Amino acid sequence: MASVGRALLSVVNDLSSSEDTLLAEDVAIRALNLMTTFHCRHPQYPIGPALH
Repeated sequence: MASVGRALLSVVNDLSSSEDTLLAEDVAIRALNLMTTFHCRHPQYPIGPALH
């Protein structure tokens, strides 16, 4: 999950430097929703800042 988190942050950073801030916000919201869904479906994995 750490590599997924880093990849998502990289994409959001790239999008935020563009002029389409609504797209960057939408991508960030969807990424957070995906990570939340993953942790809800797989509670055996720990939650913490090191994972994302």
